[in-house]
Amino acid sequence: MEIIVLMNWSIWITRNEWTFSNSAHSVQGVKRHFTTELRAVAQHKVNSQLQEDILDWLDAL
Repeated sequence: MEIIVLMNWSIWITRNEWTFSNSAHSVQGVKRHFTTELRAVAQHKVNSQLQEDILDWLDAL
């Protein structure tokens, strides 16, 4: 569930940057924001075994 929420958050942030700061938006920007945020969550809130799985999944993206 957290991955779905985090992806929606990444889309929302990228959209707001485009709307309010007139910055370029792209799928790559959303992906970059998503991976950065998910890495932070994995490092601070997830047990070590699941953390390895998440980081491996992110590296495969």
